[in-house]
Amino acid sequence: MSSEVVRTLTEEPKNNRTNAKKDTEKKMKTLYISVDADKLLRLLYAEGEGKQNEIFEKAIKLYWALREVLPEEEFRRLVKLAEKKEIEKIKRRLEFK
Repeated sequence: MSSEVVRTLTEEPKNNRTNAKKDTEKKMKTLYISVDADKLLRLLYAEGEGKQNEIFEKAIKLYWALREVLPEEEFRRLVKLAEKKEIEKIKRRLEFK
């Protein structure tokens, strides 16, 4: 992907109006997720983790934060472990000393 495309996708839309509620504005998206991810989402929802959109927002913020603080290779390994549902290995990797 060219740097121009990445910049276009990540930059804020140009809008001359000022809006104090900018951070609280919502945008509707249609997401296609796997059946497995849907089951996990429903489980989290049933356990009272919040509304489904709140769970997605928290997950995205956590994903972003981990990507920012972990070295790239460590982050990739952690994501692979999550995809494989290797919870014990994830616990060991996230132990802080």
